[in-house]
Amino acid sequence: MASAGVYCCHLATIGRISQGDRLKRLRAPLRALPRGLVSSSSSLSSQISRFNLLSSVHGSTYFQAKSPTRSNEGRRRGAVVVRANSEHDHGDKVVFVAGAAGRTGIRIVRELAASGFKVRAGVRSLTKSSEEIFNGDGAFNGEGKAPVVKVNNVELVLFDVEDAKSLPAAIGEATIVMCCIGAPEDKALDWTLPKRIDGTGTTNLVEAAKAAGVQHFVLQSSLGTGKFGWPASALNLFWNVLDHKRDAELALIASGMAFTIVRPGGMERPTDDYEKTHKITLHAADSIFGGQISRRQVARVMLEAACHPEVAAFKVVEAVAEENALEVPISQLLKNFKPVIQGAGTSNVVEHYERKYQYKQTWQAKWTQVMGFAGIAPEAVNGRLAMIGILGAAGAEFSGQGNVAAQLSGNWPITLGLSLAVVAVSLVPFFKGVTAADAKAGVFGPLAETANGRLAMLALACVLYTEVSTGGVFVDLVKEKIPFL
Repeated sequence: MASAGVYCCHLATIGRISQGDRLKRLRAPLRALPRGLVSSSSSLSSQISRFNLLSSVHGSTYFQAKSPTRSNEGRRRGAVVVRANSEHDHGDKVVFVAGAAGRTGIRIVRELAASGFKVRAGVRSLTKSSEEIFNGDGAFNGEGKAPVVKVNNVELVLFDVEDAKSLPAAIGEATIVMCCIGAPEDKALDWTLPKRIDGTGTTNLVEAAKAAGVQHFVLQSSLGTGKFGWPASALNLFWNVLDHKRDAELALIASGMAFTIVRPGGMERPTDDYEKTHKITLHAADSIFGGQISRRQVARVMLEAACHPEVAAFKVVEAVAEENALEVPISQLLKNFKPVIQGAGTSNVVEHYERKYQYKQTWQAKWTQVMGFAGIAPEAVNGRLAMIGILGAAGAEFSGQGNVAAQLSGNWPITLGLSLAVVAVSLVPFFKGVTAADAKAGVFGPLAETANGRLAMLALACVLYTEVSTGGVFVDLVKEKIPFL
């Protein structure tokens, strides 16, 4: 099995796309979200009323739209890019940022503070001050020193998305919530974290925001969340994290709040200087699966979504950064995407959205689902092989055929053939959707197989370690200790 560290670098792999794919994407026209999500004229009217409410909540002053300009390189490529233009005062608006001390969260708070917002910065610890977090070493990773941002209007608040009771106090009087939380990569071996943080934790925050009367929820998600595609879907090897992010997206869509879901590309490699050569591009949901973007650029997309709810609300966009393209304000580009208009009821919203944007299952997706870290196959197959192996090895040693190494050297074709057969008969049912839970064999059920498989793996490992370290035969060593055998 590949080491977990490989999967910790998943975001970097998302950026590795072919030049042909890049040119194709750059030249393709910008497409809006698919139509057909308006269930009735009454629901449309209710959403128009919600847009009017959002405009009154966020204020009537918006960013000045700049005329599109092209760089010299942009004339050759012709791709559409965007640029943040945040120069207005938003001091009467309060934003809660979940994950404010993370690499993306720090940049979001800096952008909000620089734009005049009052910020409630959700952190897990109060050991550092706002100045240390948002103007410290982690605030900028480009050339030179980080531009200093005034943090007078930034208040640090403790929060824990796994503790739903802590969230109302953390959100406070905020009318906008920005969520950029995710399972930490330095704990990649903890298979429970993606579900706890990206799935259940984010859903807890959505529910708390709804109860608090939040008007706009901006969520950072990921490429590949709604549709399988390489290389973005390789991220799902990290304990099915994309599945859990999708659950959170659906919970937000069903909440009734105005939302903007931003799905960025790989953020590991680009520094804050990435914007000097690569400009932000936005794409329709489930339309791209590779590309890179800096965390600072993601922060600016989320900032613009919060500043312009009249063009950002109820939308799902995918963001990457490209070289040499037309430069357009983000708020202008957001107008090109149609909102996901909600239906008459909460259950209908999710069902309609899932049906319209059904996750595209392919054999590659099925393989990662079955064979990934959290898949059903690895432990079951290894357990079955171990049970056969320990019984065969013990029997051969009792009959005087030497230790396991000697047995394998003389019978490796038979051993290999038997192993492949066990793997094949195990995987075929799994790929057809049949699991051990479907077995009905009395006491020989799924729990019994799992327990026996784990015991067999431990026993086989013990036998191999003993024989390698002593050079003897395990059965003979046991007989020396237990004479009656």
